[in-house]
Amino acid sequence: MGKVEFKRAYYHCQREKEQKGEQADQKQQCPGRAPADQVWGIDQRRTTPGVQEAIGYLCARLTFEEAAETFSRFLPLHMTARQAQNVMEPVGKALAEQEEKVLKAFFEQAARKHSSVQEQQELLTLKSIERLYIEMDGIMERVRRGTVEMEASEKKRKGDVYRELKVGAIFEAERGRERSELVAEVWVDTPKENSMRYIARRTAKGDFDQLLYGLARQSGLDQAQQIVVLGDGAPWMRETGF
Repeated sequence: MGKVEFKRAYYHCQREKEQKGEQADQKQQCPGRAPADQVWGIDQRRTTPGVQEAIGYLCARLTFEEAAETFSRFLPLHMTARQAQNVMEPVGKALAEQEEKVLKAFFEQAARKHSSVQEQQELLTLKSIERLYIEMDGIMERVRRGTVEMEASEKKRKGDVYRELKVGAIFEAERGRERSELVAEVWVDTPKENSMRYIARRTAKGDFDQLLYGLARQSGLDQAQQIVVLGDGAPWMRETGF
């Protein structure tokens, strides 16, 4: 539709406030509000829910720069990579809080000596998974200067800095169409459709193993008949507990 401009009423109140050394009838302005902003979901925000949904979808699949460029190309709105990041930061924070909540519940359950009868019955009613794959690896992530705490040597150097990023992928497997090149009688497994889940975290907190465990539990770890863990043998992988 192109650019659309609309006007809405903005209200502010006047309240009396008595202050020391000032007259009692002095009026102080309190924060105003526009009720229409709340209706459209833009109260205290610069973007509508529709923009947030669109840029959120793109950022989940592209970099901030690519998402902003794609957004600006297909919609009559301008979006920068920095603006896209600002829109996504509350989403990331909310997802992290949700992950922490789920993880806390898992470990509270694991801390109990015995599961309740209801939990055991719920476990039996869940579908059985023939084979569950858990893959993990570590990569070096390039980050902009100033976005992370830098060491003295990094401050002296020019250019971007690097931080280790641990990633994990979990999926159910099903037999693929190709045979193994090493063993002719073995079919190569492929990820089952819509079963792939992943997690990526910087390792400063050192809690990647717990996050990966929580994701594995959500992916059906307890229902798996066989669990396959793949990694390159780094020491931190052996300490994850899988």
